[in-house]
Amino acid sequence: MKNRKIVALKCAIAALGMNCLGSAFAGTFVYVSNQHDGDISAYELVTADAPRLNPISEAKAANLVMPMAASPDGKFLYAAVRAKPFALYSYRINAGTGELQWINTIPMPDSMVSISVDQTGKWLLGAAYGGDTISTHRITASGTPEPDATQFFKSGGSKPHAIKTDLSNSTVYVPHLGTDEVRRYGFNAGSDKPIVEQASSISTEKGFGPRHFAISPDQ
Repeated sequence: MKNRKIVALKCAIAALGMNCLGSAFAGTFVYVSNQHDGDISAYELVTADAPRLNPISEAKAANLVMPMAASPDGKFLYAAVRAKPFALYSYRINAGTGELQWINTIPMPDSMVSISVDQTGKWLLGAAYGGDTISTHRITASGTPEPDATQFFKSGGSKPHAIKTDLSNSTVYVPHLGTDEVRRYGFNAGSDKPIVEQASSISTEKGFGPRHFAISPDQ
């Protein structure tokens, strides 16, 4: 069976896709966070004949659940709640049906506008737009993030809007809307504090306001 894909749609607008490393998935699944309903809708994406989204089920979260990220192996989905009390919901993805099974909820130190998982699947990274902060949480072997952040620090810029490692897992990129820059941090997944807090900066055109980004497969 060929490899499958997990696709997470954030706020039904921005799309975040993760290639599954295994081959046990029965289809292509799409997840949409519904901030006002406080839940996550699961769908199966059908591409043959008449392309469509077939509804599967809803998984409960909380009001203002917004950014989501999937683990690199496609087994887990994480969703951050931006309303107080700030929280992170973790779900196990059923490989056969695409249904989400809630496994735990942990507190988050700020209102995360963006979350991602590093290439090893061992770290959950977060960026908070209002607080200008970055955080890291260790992910256990069972797929659940630990409740205490190993790092929580000021990003060095204004209004960070996204966070993600490159494919080599050696660099973290964070676009900053407020200071028109993309800040670049060193990353070491083997460290208790994986993000090097001193960053270099790539300036954009004034008023450009970088928010989202994607890394090409060939880097």
